[in-house]
Amino acid sequence: MTGKKYALGARLAALLLLASLMLALTPQAAAQEEGGLDLRLKRRFGYGGVGEIQGAFTLRVEAPVPLRRVTYYLDGQVMGMAAEVPFEFRFSTGEYETGLHEIWAEGVTQDGLTLRSQIIRVNFLSAEEAWRAGARVMGILLAAVGGLSVAAWLITRALARDRGNFVLGRYGLSGGAVCPRCGLPFARPFWALNMLVGKLSRCPHCGKWSIVPRSSQQALQEAEARYRALQAAGEEAPAPGETDWRRLLEESRFEQEPPERA
Repeated sequence: MTGKKYALGARLAALLLLASLMLALTPQAAAQEEGGLDLRLKRRFGYGGVGEIQGAFTLRVEAPVPLRRVTYYLDGQVMGMAAEVPFEFRFSTGEYETGLHEIWAEGVTQDGLTLRSQIIRVNFLSAEEAWRAGARVMGILLAAVGGLSVAAWLITRALARDRGNFVLGRYGLSGGAVCPRCGLPFARPFWALNMLVGKLSRCPHCGKWSIVPRSSQQALQEAEARYRALQAAGEEAPAPGETDWRRLLEESRFEQEPPERA
C-alpha cells in the first residue's frame, strides 16, 4: 500500500510539474491597479517564457467602466491605438529591438477620464534565443517525465514481486490480464506504466515482464480455469517451455480407471 501511495504521488508530481511549465510558458500580467485598467499580454504564435517573449502577441485591457479608446505604449512611445471593443492591439516582437521593455496602456472613458494600466516588463528575444530557450524548457520537461516514469517503473517492479497479492477474480480499476508466457490471470497494477497498447506489468506467477492489454471477460475466465486446474493438480507456474495447458486440463478433469486384473 505504501508503494502505491508513492507511485500516485509520483504521478501527481508529474501533473503539477506539467501545470507549472504550462503557466511558465504563458506570460502573465501583474495584478490590476485598483480603479485602473487590467492589461493582458496573450501569445498568438511564438515563444513565451517567464518574462521572455518572441513572436506574435496581442495586447488587450479590461476596464471597470466603458471605454472610448485605448492607447498602448512601449518604453514611453506609442505602439498603437484601439477605438473599438475589445480594444485589442496586435504586434510582433520582430518589429522592435531585442532586450528588456516596459509595456502599459492608457484608456479614455466615455466621461473623458484617463485610466492607466499596470506595467508589464518583458524581454524581447531574437528567433535564435527563443529556439534555445524553448529547447532548454523541453529538455527539462522530458528529463522530468522520464525520471518520474523510471521511478514509477522501479516501484512497480518492486511491488510486483509479491505473489501473495494475487486474488483470483479481483482485478481492480485497471482490469485483469493474461500472462503471454504462463497463461495465468493477474491484476494489472493501477500505477503501472501505460505503453499505449497496454501496461508494463510483471506476472506474479511466472515473473515474466510484458506489455499486456486489458483482457476480455471470456479470456479471464479461461485463464482462471487454468489456474484452478493447476491448484487442483498441486502444481506451480511452469518453467519456460512447459506450457502445455491443454494436456494438464485433460489430466486434471478425468481420473484414469485402474487396469483390469488378469
